[in-house]
Amino acid sequence: MPDMNSELYRFFEKISWIAHPDTTLTMNERNKMILQMIDIYNPLDHIMGTEDAAVLSGNELSSDRIKRLCQEGELRAIKIGKQWILDKNQEIKAKRKRK
Repeated sequence: MPDMNSELYRFFEKISWIAHPDTTLTMNERNKMILQMIDIYNPLDHIMGTEDAAVLSGNELSSDRIKRLCQEGELRAIKIGKQWILDKNQEIKAKRKRK
């Protein structure tokens, strides 16, 4: 279930009525509104690299440590080439090692 407070959820909530058959919009009006909504939600605004993640962690974690957390599956991320791309909407903090 998507987070109801997330920007993406609110975006889809805004555009869901556009596709409803009872709306009295022409196809051009509907398409124009959808394109405007897509411009509002730019997925590139929601990703970051490991360096930005290090800053977001308050420099508690180094870029190299973040890369290791990505490899271990501890952070939501994908690897493209040699770069890790992380979800900017997640909490980035150090995990305490168990003794």
